Amino acid sequence: MTGTGEDGGAIFNGTTANTVVIDCIIQNNIADQWGGGIANNENAKLDVQNTIIRNNRAGVLGGGLDQPQRNRHCDQQPHL
Repeated sequence: MTGTGEDGGAIFNGTTANTVVIDCIIQNNIADQWGGGIANNENAKLDVQNTIIRNNRAGVLGGGLDQPQRNRHCDQQPHL
């Protein structure tokens, strides 16, 4: 996936979304503000499995992934 956007260059996971990303390469995306690769809203659910996130940029925070602090959980060590 390659793209651009204000938040989430490739994926913006909205307010009440429940999104699963499996076996993807998310690279070379640009967001003006948050989450160059993926921006995840604080009330949304995001499950990323066996996915490479690389070479993404964001103007404010989260070059690869912007995830709110209170909603973080990792089953495995991410390789960002």
